Amino acid sequence: LCALCAATFLPRLVRSINARKRLQSEVAVTLSAGSARVTVPGRVDTGNLLKEPLTGLPVVVADRARCSALFAGGLKLPVAYRALGGEGCMDGVLGTICAEGLEETRCCIAQSPEGLGECGAVINAELFALWGGKPG
Repeated sequence: LCALCAATFLPRLVRSINARKRLQSEVAVTLSAGSARVTVPGRVDTGNLLKEPLTGLPVVVADRARCSALFAGGLKLPVAYRALGGEGCMDGVLGTICAEGLEETRCCIAQSPEGLGECGAVINAELFALWGGKPG
């Protein structure tokens, strides 16, 4: 039973750790939703494991002010979150994220309830494994 569990979960963990080592902790990312595109500095957050419940896509949290164009139209999806400061719900849209040298990947982009400071986007930890490469 232990061997079965290890064979199931260990490869995913190893891929995630290897991808995390290959990616920089901060990288310029391009977020797209509908016809809007925004390029902002993104910060990889290993604590961000949010998923959009209907599609199962990883959630990238975008800065409210810098990424407002992404939320101008289209269908909004509720994305529930829990953080040290409390819990709540963010507006989300289906879109894509990409960075130089990394393939464009579908994701849910959620509008942060507060500003993110110098960071324009908080990147979901699961995108490490999906990208598995190093920017530029």
